[in-house]
Amino acid sequence: MKKDDGRTSADLCREIELMRREISGMKGKIDDLARLIEVSQVISSTLHLDNLLNTIMEIAKDVMHAEASSLMLLDEKTNELVFKIALGEKGSEVKDKFRLKPGEGIAGWVLQHNEPAIVENVEKDPRHFRQVDAETGFKTRSLICVPLTAKEKTVGVIEAMNPVNKPSFDKSDLEIFAAFASQAAVAIENARLHKSMLEKQKVEQELSIARSIQQSILPKRIPHLDRVSFGAINEPAQSIGGDLYDIFRLSENRLGVTVGDVAGKGIPAALFMMKGMADLRFHISRHTTCSDVLNNVNKTLENNMLGVFITLLYCVIDTGEMSLEYVNAGHCEPVIIRGSARDIIVLEEARNLPLGVMPEREYCHDTLSIEPGDTIFMYTDGVIEARDPSGEEFSVERLCRILHETDKYPEGLVDTVKKAVDEFGKGLPQHDDFTAVALRID
Repeated sequence: MKKDDGRTSADLCREIELMRREISGMKGKIDDLARLIEVSQVISSTLHLDNLLNTIMEIAKDVMHAEASSLMLLDEKTNELVFKIALGEKGSEVKDKFRLKPGEGIAGWVLQHNEPAIVENVEKDPRHFRQVDAETGFKTRSLICVPLTAKEKTVGVIEAMNPVNKPSFDKSDLEIFAAFASQAAVAIENARLHKSMLEKQKVEQELSIARSIQQSILPKRIPHLDRVSFGAINEPAQSIGGDLYDIFRLSENRLGVTVGDVAGKGIPAALFMMKGMADLRFHISRHTTCSDVLNNVNKTLENNMLGVFITLLYCVIDTGEMSLEYVNAGHCEPVIIRGSARDIIVLEEARNLPLGVMPEREYCHDTLSIEPGDTIFMYTDGVIEARDPSGEEFSVERLCRILHETDKYPEGLVDTVKKAVDEFGKGLPQHDDFTAVALRID
């Protein structure tokens, strides 16, 4: 029977069936879209990376109606894919156990080419990495694998294995899985950044505490001694550093002063610096001469497993005898600024090896006379080795010129030197730990 437009009943039935399928397909897409929106809300609800990865895998298995799923993240240090999460009967046997090199397995191929793959029968695909199935007993028949890409950066791949109600995955599955993977990748990258930020904050907080502890053990004021005034500055290049200085009242007229520099920067140098200060204080309390103190401190470094050494200057000022006794263990030469004429004397004699280089080394000291009005200036190499943008160093000569031209008390003197070094660097980051100590004999 024909209708007025020439179509038969059979034609109408076919058109109705096509319309029904089209409507059914549209409904399926709407359902899929709704599911993806729901998925996006779920995986964006946490920034805890491990919880997020578990959630992603649970949803992936559900969305793809698969027997199992796995997620591999790229280890940027080795450029390998690492199984982070696997869901299915054998999932716990996979996590963190297997690593795939670039191009290895279907997952490695997907990562290397940054494009998805549908494999209807893995047994016929030479790329298939069979070791996982062999060790877990899981039987992979068909799989779909897509890259996890966020902000033009591929962070890993995600797989679904063995669809439940059909023999293999198809292109319609790929469309949904790729959209899901895109959402998952963004969530993973955000969680990673959040984790990195928290770790950085924790490190910064710990370094801040360490800096406070380190600064607290440095003397803030000179032990009272008639006729001696004091100024000092200590600024690490990093949060904490390896420079040290200390001042000790030895008797009514005698004052001990030390300035040192541990090889290196950061936490190891700071820890060794505090050990050095503790050793110095111990031996200064038990020995009289500068030589005896450094000989004994040097021996305590005999079992130094890190190979770290300390350059150190130790001086004893005697305002009764008006003398300066000092030992220089590989450190920068101290400077005497003499009287009102501000003549500069660089003490270049009696320079020994740094502490910790040769435990049996004997250290010798020198003695010279001091006069009222003299200023003793001690410093670390962060002063004279500071660089300008062209790479030129500040130098001992430039330091001596500033010391000669600056008629200030000790505290103002060290501030003037620091300002001059900063201006010399013209905005460059501080090259090394900076320490300067000045003592004036009135």
